[in-house]
Amino acid sequence: MKAKRFLPLAVAVLVYLSVAIYYALRLWSITEGKNLYVIDDAYIHMAIAKNFALHGVYGITRYYFSNASSSPLWTFLISGGFKLVGLKIWVPFVLALLSGVGALLALAHIYDREKIPTGRSAVFLLALLFLTSFWGLTFTGLEHLLQILTMALTVWSAALILSGRKERGLYYLLYGSSSVAAVVRPESWALIAGVFMLFLISRRWKEALSYAIVSFLPVVLLGLWSKANGNGFLPNTYYLKGTKGGGLMDLFYYTPKLTHLSAQSALIAAFVYLTFAVWKEETLRRILGLAILGFSLILLLGLARNLPVFLDAGVFIDRYYLKGVPSLIFSLSILVAKLGLLLTLLSLYNGNVKWEKGVVLSFLLAVVLLAHFHRGGFGWFFRYEAYLIALTLAFYPLLSRGFPNVRRAFITLGWIVLLIPLLLRGLTVLKDITPAVRITHLKNYHLAVFVSRHFNGKGIAMDDIGYVSFLSDAKVVDFVGLGTYEVAKAIHEGRFNTDFMRYLVKKYGIEAAILRPGWYVKYGGLPGEWLVVGTWKVEDVYYPGSNFLTFMAVDREMADDLQTYLEESKGYVPPEVDVQVYPPTPLEQIMSR
Repeated sequence: MKAKRFLPLAVAVLVYLSVAIYYALRLWSITEGKNLYVIDDAYIHMAIAKNFALHGVYGITRYYFSNASSSPLWTFLISGGFKLVGLKIWVPFVLALLSGVGALLALAHIYDREKIPTGRSAVFLLALLFLTSFWGLTFTGLEHLLQILTMALTVWSAALILSGRKERGLYYLLYGSSSVAAVVRPESWALIAGVFMLFLISRRWKEALSYAIVSFLPVVLLGLWSKANGNGFLPNTYYLKGTKGGGLMDLFYYTPKLTHLSAQSALIAAFVYLTFAVWKEETLRRILGLAILGFSLILLLGLARNLPVFLDAGVFIDRYYLKGVPSLIFSLSILVAKLGLLLTLLSLYNGNVKWEKGVVLSFLLAVVLLAHFHRGGFGWFFRYEAYLIALTLAFYPLLSRGFPNVRRAFITLGWIVLLIPLLLRGLTVLKDITPAVRITHLKNYHLAVFVSRHFNGKGIAMDDIGYVSFLSDAKVVDFVGLGTYEVAKAIHEGRFNTDFMRYLVKKYGIEAAILRPGWYVKYGGLPGEWLVVGTWKVEDVYYPGSNFLTFMAVDREMADDLQTYLEESKGYVPPEVDVQVYPPTPLEQIMSR
């Protein structure tokens, strides 16, 4: 890369690292070096990585195997880091930084190969930082920046190969990035399926087969390893989320419970790409135009609802519930979009649409986006849907070169509308990093200290398992199911109830529980004979329903000990943690009030 072409990358990396290091130093000071992450999920990976590095056990606790990570590669990378430098909480932060820099480097290389002007490259690399909020993703301590890197390389290399390029290096890049992406995040599976589908309809049978085998081989090997250790083929979270949805009917008519404006923006952009990429095909242009119109309407309705809240309180919730006519419009728009993708496939198969790079790029983006609305998540710090924004932003410079000049004014206006919610989203994430890390420090770190002081080697039921499992040596049983396969399987099969909880107490020797009883009412409730002895409460403006923990003992002897432990905790937890101690009272009496 020539010096001038290197400038956009250098500027983007400098801005990214400067802001990230500034936040890291600030957060390290606020939490006295005890926390860097906005959510407890980072410590779930770290707990598994710790047990694998120290004890050879892949699980949230060294006492049993648990396929609890939806990103096995990320967990193994952390484990490798622990082997090298010890159990340092900054290991995921460094890995996230390296992934972020890698993503910027890959996209700068793509822009250079595609001869995108230097100024434009710089603008889009910087936009990627702010609108995707690389910093928010960095301080989740999770794998999402690595996901952006691997999926971007997969999309680009697939587009080049399927549009006629024959270089061996591109095949290595496609197969390598796809196989890595498959064990980084499950959303990549839809992208791999899309590439496989395009290989098939282009009548490249051997390439289709070899690509599918290489891409999914790591997933299969990990699945077999999990089965051999008594867990399911897939990570536990898949069985928990698998209880939702309407099966095959979703392919034809799907009504999401809610929509997020950030993902909605990406959805519109992907179909703008596809519409212009296949501009000469009149029927496709009209069909995809209808999808764009419907998606745009929902985006504007949601923006109108969320913008006043942002202006008033500085909070951009990025979602609103779809009901009535908006729900119908959105569902029909998804249906029309699916029809557009199907017709695009048929047009490619029949030769009515050329196998151009832009067509392949836009088709793959649209496949990933539609798949995400069916089974993808939308969550805290926008981490689940961040790759949608990143991919659509990243490939705009490549795709927009094919847009007809007479339409450029329309496209520019559309992008201004799309960028409003993304800009507000990015500003909100930057603002929220510090308070979110502080809340995680108060709630999860001090809970982990409590458990490590009193329950190492003992069974304890919990539903906040990350930092507790990382810092302590307790025999943690996850009543939500993410960390304990038996629970996930029982929830998936509809067998998780009060009697099953009593069975878990006997099997794992559970002596106490630190849970949120309201979460388990839908399963028949926690055992009523458990004795409530106290509570912890931390002010949490983000998830107020999860800020209240109830401490329960399974018998009277432990109740007395637990009372003592809670009284002692008042001496070492910060005053922001409201600790209350009560006379041992059966849970059923409290719940009946």
